[in-house]
Amino acid sequence: MLAITIPFDIRDMAIDQSQGLKTMPLFWGIQNMKKLAQALVIFFIIIVIAGYFIALRGLNQTLALPLSG
Repeated sequence: MLAITIPFDIRDMAIDQSQGLKTMPLFWGIQNMKKLAQALVIFFIIIVIAGYFIALRGLNQTLALPLSG
């Protein structure tokens, strides 16, 4: 969920700054937030793929369900 809200936080930076809010993009910078969003999406993809292969092999169905999201 965080990964998909980051672009909106970046978009709203000027408003947040004018209101004195300390959001993550203002604190860490735009480039670092973009890298974080990319890392989170890649992590999610890895978790989904791992869950798929765990389910496909039939290894521990209780573990495959939470991983496949």
